[in-house]
Amino acid sequence: MDVKNFLKKISYPLIALVETKVEDHNALKVSRRILPHYKLLNPISRGRIWLLWNNSLMNVKLLSFSNQYIHCKIIPTNEDIPSYFLTVIYASNSSSERNSLWGDLEILAGSANLSKWMVGGDFNEVRYAHEKLGGRPPHTRRLSRFNNCIEACHLQDLWGNGSSFSWCNNQDARIACKLDRVLINLQ
Repeated sequence: MDVKNFLKKISYPLIALVETKVEDHNALKVSRRILPHYKLLNPISRGRIWLLWNNSLMNVKLLSFSNQYIHCKIIPTNEDIPSYFLTVIYASNSSSERNSLWGDLEILAGSANLSKWMVGGDFNEVRYAHEKLGGRPPHTRRLSRFNNCIEACHLQDLWGNGSSFSWCNNQDARIACKLDRVLINLQ
């Protein structure tokens, strides 16, 4: 099933896409072809992160962004549903740039009352050694930095169904990792 048909089938009111690889000048045209009645937010160039939403069900207010995240406030049009904060991640392959992202997340966590905060996407890092299969073992210092960030932000994994691994190199010497996740803070 292609992306367009999959997104139409699930009909979620809010969808985040990372690594679309769609050029900026084509973004609106492509997003309208996929979900014609949804609004598009893509403040980062080269299609790194897209946020699409049904404007009749919610408003999205962009609060901040970098080349690795967008941070928004989601305001449902139904006043009985509380607002929440959403940060969509597409972390760099560079560990030093990811360290900068961890610092940004800690600043976001401390800058406002993020009592209902969801952080999700491609973190390009595992939390635990068992989240990587094959290849070299994960660097304990990188695991520690990532976990320290999660703890400092008072976030916790939102567990889901499906495969334990979200990325695979598709080679004979197979490497698989859990790089994608959703973290929540419901304090």
